[in-house]
Amino acid sequence: MSTLQARLLSREVLPFYLSLLALAAAALLCDAALHLLDAVWVGRWLGIHSLAEGRIAMRAEAGAVLARETARIPATELFRTGGDTSVRGYSLREIGIALAGKPGVVGPGHYLGVASVQWQRPIRGSNGLLTEWENTFFIDAGGVTDKLKDARPSVGIGTGVRWKSPIGPLQIDLAYGVKARQFRLHTSVGFVF
Repeated sequence: MSTLQARLLSREVLPFYLSLLALAAAALLCDAALHLLDAVWVGRWLGIHSLAEGRIAMRAEAGAVLARETARIPATELFRTGGDTSVRGYSLREIGIALAGKPGVVGPGHYLGVASVQWQRPIRGSNGLLTEWENTFFIDAGGVTDKLKDARPSVGIGTGVRWKSPIGPLQIDLAYGVKARQFRLHTSVGFVF
């Protein structure tokens, strides 16, 4: 299987629209070449908008495995999502295609879409000075499907704290998975968004 990847990183809002245009063009090129090759396409965009106190962090990711219907594609080349770095409120790779005859079991799909918006703001101490802590509020949405017309995103909303520790940033998020109807605690050390 041939692989085509697009990686788009940006810090401003205007390039976001250019990034989406580039992703759409790559998808069209992949679709046009569908009869010539099998392709895995993945695009990711990150954006940060500074505020007077804090920032808005945005993330979008899309992927497609374009192949002939007769192609046998290994599950490791397909998509699932959910977890600390994608849709919080769901466990790791909990979001996928419901498998027929296996209630509660999900498999991978051909298309992936994930988006997140997070407001990060500093926490001030009782003296009014900035501390090593930040508070976040976020909404994540993502889905996996085999047919784009069947796409139904799973949404996670929540809040969390960040601590600039001596070993790196510590993140603790409490998220509610709307479809799962449950709260999940997500923790990580290092830069994750």
